[in-house]
Amino acid sequence: MGSLPSNPHPTKNLGSTPSNTAVIRRYNGHSARTLDAMESPKTISDVTLRLAQPRDAMTIAHMSKRLIEARLPWSWTPERVAQHIRHCDSVVLTARAGGQLAGFAIMQFSDTAAHLSLLAVEPNCERLGIGRRLVEWLEETAVTAGTFDIALEVRAANVGARWFYRRLGYREDRCIAGYYCRIENAVRMVRDLRVVRTPQGARI
Repeated sequence: MGSLPSNPHPTKNLGSTPSNTAVIRRYNGHSARTLDAMESPKTISDVTLRLAQPRDAMTIAHMSKRLIEARLPWSWTPERVAQHIRHCDSVVLTARAGGQLAGFAIMQFSDTAAHLSLLAVEPNCERLGIGRRLVEWLEETAVTAGTFDIALEVRAANVGARWFYRRLGYREDRCIAGYYCRIENAVRMVRDLRVVRTPQGARI
């Protein structure tokens, strides 16, 4: 659902972010098994949100390749993901079920804006609100850092992703021809966090 980012912008130190600890929000979990082998989480209460650790880079990168960068050159390699995990101007957030990765999001921060670079949820974990929770936590982080303008790109053909972000208060700004390696077009979507939206219960 996420996308490849634009060229990196000048960045700033985020400083303190809400609940910026190894475990951000704790829920009931299952015993550690792969998502394919384990029972899919039934509700959002079965999911844990936490900041990514360097050891997560490989799993996140392969999830990006499979769910986001399909039919495109692999850009978000383990090395690149690891760089964002270590970098103070990026936040890499994970959602876990039974100790396994159910979803993740990566947001990059500049002096005046933030860019949601990637967002993905495992297909067997969709419709629980995991994607919405990831986005909302990152938006709260942005506001804490004094950043209110958020941008992202989605594939123009990904109608479901466009609908999801519109439900979260994003508007379509413009179409970017050939954004994805000159293979596919993108739609840039933006949100001003100073504008209060009416919750619509967007779920993914």
